[in-house]
Amino acid sequence: MVGEPLFIRPADHGARILVVDADPLARRSLRAMLERGYYQVETVEGGAEALAILPSFKPDLVVLDIQMPGWMAKRSAAGSASCRRVYRCPSSS
Repeated sequence: MVGEPLFIRPADHGARILVVDADPLARRSLRAMLERGYYQVETVEGGAEALAILPSFKPDLVVLDIQMPGWMAKRSAAGSASCRRVYRCPSSS
């Protein structure tokens, strides 16, 4: 199977995916992979930017780095707090 093209099934409905990660390389890599699958992708650096874009982008899926630095003193808690805030956002339901 070496040399055969990678099969990518186009998304049935062009799902919107929001990628939230502090690492620019991770954001670029995820965007490239997801766009190859015909998904609509937006990337942001942190939780505050994610909350700001939710009302206009209305993602079907949020890919969130739960260990990103930011909102709390402990790194491991920052991603969890971001996840809870995204979940509570009225436009994300």
